[in-house]
Amino acid sequence: MQRKLLKDLIAWKNKINKKPLVISGIRGVGKTFLADDFIHTSFSANVYFNFELDSTAASLFSSDITNTLNNISSYYDTEIDYENTAIVLDEFVSDNVMDFITEYSKHVKSFASSADKTNLIKLNIICLISDCNLMGYFYKNKPVDLLIDNTAYFQHIILYPFDFDEFLQAIGKDWYCETISEHFSTNKPVPDIVHEELLNYFNLYIYIGGMPYAINEYLMTNSLTNISQCHHQILNNNLMDLYERVDYGEFIKTSAVYNTIPAQLSKPNHKFQYTLIRKGATCNIYKHSINNICSIGYAKKCCKSDMESSFKLYMCDVGLLNSLNKANNNDEFNKSLIENYVFENLIANGNDVTFWESKSQAKIDFVTKKNDHIYAIEVKNSQDTRSKNYSIFKETVSENDGLIKVSTRNFSYNKGIKYIPLYAVSCI
Repeated sequence: MQRKLLKDLIAWKNKINKKPLVISGIRGVGKTFLADDFIHTSFSANVYFNFELDSTAASLFSSDITNTLNNISSYYDTEIDYENTAIVLDEFVSDNVMDFITEYSKHVKSFASSADKTNLIKLNIICLISDCNLMGYFYKNKPVDLLIDNTAYFQHIILYPFDFDEFLQAIGKDWYCETISEHFSTNKPVPDIVHEELLNYFNLYIYIGGMPYAINEYLMTNSLTNISQCHHQILNNNLMDLYERVDYGEFIKTSAVYNTIPAQLSKPNHKFQYTLIRKGATCNIYKHSINNICSIGYAKKCCKSDMESSFKLYMCDVGLLNSLNKANNNDEFNKSLIENYVFENLIANGNDVTFWESKSQAKIDFVTKKNDHIYAIEVKNSQDTRSKNYSIFKETVSENDGLIKVSTRNFSYNKGIKYIPLYAVSCI
């Protein structure tokens, strides 16, 4: 199952003085599969360390780069051509490994501005890490997440669950992706029969979601029977992983936040309300827990454009959300499912996303910024796309590139408004 981020990995490989590459994402999102696919098509060999499975491997690493490479060669009992070999560090959080990565990053940086490259050690270091481990390391007063955000040390990419385009490719319907992209660019409607087929595949995606475990189950069985069971297994694994990373009191609070997300999205106002967690709950009590949920990737905040304290909390995967709330299905939740899908597909494709409200209660579901372009996005779960919200938004945010309305309606463009069907969000 090919991922869009593969092109970013190839671009990284072709850099002359490349820093270590960190691929982060929640457990089960496909980091190891992506790296394996990339390595076997781009390198002649690889050395792989999983520090969760081999606790002694960390002893091979230190801030002495040459000594570390000698240790690795001895460990594999062979001379290694490091320029053509990928060094894969899976779940790499340990002091020794961090010292090695940081020292190598400094080494690359020192040669980047130097004309003399004779002593440059060229390595291809790929680090895989779940956000859970980042948080666990932070609790040990080692703020690795700050290092990852610091481009002086790493090149960092985040792997999200499959977006709708990737889902189509995974189920063997990749030819639809080119059709969607072409009609997104031209605003011309696709043939009605294709439009209906794509809406059906969209509904399938809403049910299965973008986690590889659930997609594989569908591909192997050609059935939806066990999909909900797969989702609940993923959800339980998430909570168990969280349990191992934080103290019990914090686990209780964080899991309470996690479990309240469907209820937050089932009400007419989708903004997060602390009192839905329990009576008397406040921001001061739960803000750290919400940050935990977001830092490990199980949920994502969508903040109000001018007020970070006002936010919506969406789950990382629409399929998980769908299975988690089957008992409380209602029209408002169905709308929030679509919103969740739109939000996760927007951020997976590099958009900065907020929402907007005026004092007169005009609302824009999402405001996106990507490559200096700002778009207002309104989401409908039907063909009814009438709204006066954008005219009020435009008076406040004059420097924007227009309104995109997402619904079951076919592609079109009318009076400055771009209409796109639900299955085309990945193109934004």
